[in-house]
Amino acid sequence: MPDLPARHGKLAEGLILLRFLAASRAGRTITEMRQELGGCGRRKIERLMRAIESVCGLLDEVETDEREKRWRMPPTPLTHIGGPTAQELAELDISARALVDQGLPHRAALLRAAAMKLAARAPETSLRRAEADAEALLAAEGVAMRPGPRVAVAMGLVETIREALLASHILEVRYRDASGRARLRRLEPCGVLYGVRPYLLAAVPDKPDTAVWRLDRIEACRVTEESFRPRFRLADQMSDCFGVGRDAVMDVVLRFDVEAANDARGWHFHASQQMEVENNGGLLVRFRACGLMEMTSHLASWGDALEVVEPPELRKALYLLGQTLARQHRLKRIRRTAKTADLKDS
Repeated sequence: MPDLPARHGKLAEGLILLRFLAASRAGRTITEMRQELGGCGRRKIERLMRAIESVCGLLDEVETDEREKRWRMPPTPLTHIGGPTAQELAELDISARALVDQGLPHRAALLRAAAMKLAARAPETSLRRAEADAEALLAAEGVAMRPGPRVAVAMGLVETIREALLASHILEVRYRDASGRARLRRLEPCGVLYGVRPYLLAAVPDKPDTAVWRLDRIEACRVTEESFRPRFRLADQMSDCFGVGRDAVMDVVLRFDVEAANDARGWHFHASQQMEVENNGGLLVRFRACGLMEMTSHLASWGDALEVVEPPELRKALYLLGQTLARQHRLKRIRRTAKTADLKDS
């Protein structure tokens, strides 16, 4: 049973028990109902059963040869309350992926089929929200693994952020700035951004805009009891961004040579991109986005297969990066370093 504030506990227990009774044709014993609610007492179950009967009508007593009686909830509109939650959809998908990894694709297919049937019974509005939340949760769970170097994030941090996001509750974090000084911050979480470095997109209450907060600089984090009304959508906030950075929006034109054109066609650089094949077989890519530093870093990985046509600021940034790398790794230094290593080995 999920952890809930005390003021919601009794209502939640009644609804959980109602759904538990409705989900079995064979009926449920009081022992089974106690286990479902975390091992509570018999009297509590009897009180909840009386409350359910006072609202929904008498429970059906199922005739069996067992010593302990069984009850079930006859079908009513109330028995179909509550579609699948984001956590439930995400966990089903995660479990199915794990079964595939274990070499059990047939069991994974059965689990996915059950998930689809559950989703089909849910109201359209709740299903739409659950699917969007589940997509975010699957990313947050790291199901799509990103190999290579990455920054260290405190244990349980993503889980805490996820809880605050889905409940729309204020996060209280102890955040360390670039100078190393830590201070408490109260934040309205908007979403988690994954790239080379993970960030939390959040707003300070009463501030008119969002900001990004590095997850590796969050030293402590807790979900408060204070709720907030979400003011920002993650997709809207990041629609102009090439990555995480948000600076001036630029009109970008990239030219890929013939050898790199096929690879470039398989890349999604930005949602606004347009591609045009040139007469010589090269490829022009146009998009409008911000994030100069991240563009520079990514485009440098294409080497001389790429030319930045526009804007001048991006051409300059790549040129300066190239100069810096050349100075740091010039051939003379490499030879001197190698010679020193040879002397040490001898």
